[in-house]
Amino acid sequence: MLSLSRYRKTDTAQLAQEGLGLQIAQGNDTDSYGCTCGSILGAYFGQELPKHWTQPFNDLIHTTMGNFYETSLSKIVARMRNLHHITGKD
Repeated sequence: MLSLSRYRKTDTAQLAQEGLGLQIAQGNDTDSYGCTCGSILGAYFGQELPKHWTQPFNDLIHTTMGNFYETSLSKIVARMRNLHHITGKD
């Protein structure tokens, strides 16, 4: 469980979505903190995001990052899930 310091000591996340919501609700640098928190909580809880969070994106990702041409969000997720096999670090 993740305890968020700006909230009461009793506010701990029981689900990845809950922890992500608590982190973003704190404000400040929400995009960076949200990404970092989402990555950590996703790894900790091993949960997928609810479909109603991702469905509006229609499986598309847009980026201005050079030499990155993948546009399918689900393909990126599948590749990230497979990283431990690629790196040999199970």
